[in-house]
Amino acid sequence: MIHRPLLAKIIGGVLLCLVVTSRAAHGEEADRSPTHPPPSVDRFFGFFGVFGRANPVGLALVTSVDYRRVFGVDAREGYETGYAEAGASVLVAPDYLEPGVHVEVLPAPFAILRVEANAFRFFGTLGGLLRFPTRGSTFDDDTFARLRGQEHVAWAERGAAVGTLRFKAGRFLLRNETTVALYHFNDPGPYLYEGEYDTLLARDDGILVDRLQVFFIPWNPSPDRILLVGPAYEVTRTFETHLNRERVGGAVFWMPMETLGAVKRPQLFANVGTNITDPNRTGGVFGIVGLAAEVE
Repeated sequence: MIHRPLLAKIIGGVLLCLVVTSRAAHGEEADRSPTHPPPSVDRFFGFFGVFGRANPVGLALVTSVDYRRVFGVDAREGYETGYAEAGASVLVAPDYLEPGVHVEVLPAPFAILRVEANAFRFFGTLGGLLRFPTRGSTFDDDTFARLRGQEHVAWAERGAAVGTLRFKAGRFLLRNETTVALYHFNDPGPYLYEGEYDTLLARDDGILVDRLQVFFIPWNPSPDRILLVGPAYEVTRTFETHLNRERVGGAVFWMPMETLGAVKRPQLFANVGTNITDPNRTGGVFGIVGLAAEVE
């Protein structure tokens, strides 16, 4: 059974937060050589990565192309203080295809606002798309094994709004991300398995997700080389099916170098923890890992 990972969104958001924070963190010691010029006012860039997770198992490839118009740059540190961005992405997993578009703005250095629209094409195999008769149906690994071969080909749409606040004090970074997502499945249901957040949704439903991370920065020799470690807490609530999940764990983000051949900012992200409360996996251990990079 292959499920959709949510790591593509996590690592993209964390990277955006960390690049700004890393550059701001250097203060008077910031490298002002031509190696680290201020960001261009207008720029295209791409992002690509491979992501996987355990409990439930997931695997995906993601790529995106983005255009950013920068409205403000800190003259001393060289990081962006305001911008507007638009982009398009494609995520491919064994059970579905997800194209999407987004618009993102940075109205202040501590806040990111983003809206996005995505379509999903379920291939009718490897778990996408599965129907369930009631909102209280079990959807654990044994159930997925029993329903193998009963997947349906279908389309779905999602619109989401994401707000992120981030604050830095010394070597500590606090990041809180809140997501509200609305779904419509072009399938009779009545209830359907949503793999990214590992939950059941009605044909027209929504999800509220709040994710809090507190990072310690033990290593940060230059703006685009950084290591962060720290605890993470996440709560997920669905609107119509009234399913809730709480999980706690630890996260690591490592950007070891500024360039690697033709790519920029190669990065590794990992998150391991346990489900405090969950409809099917209370007490179970989960894991997420990803490798990604950018091109300009």
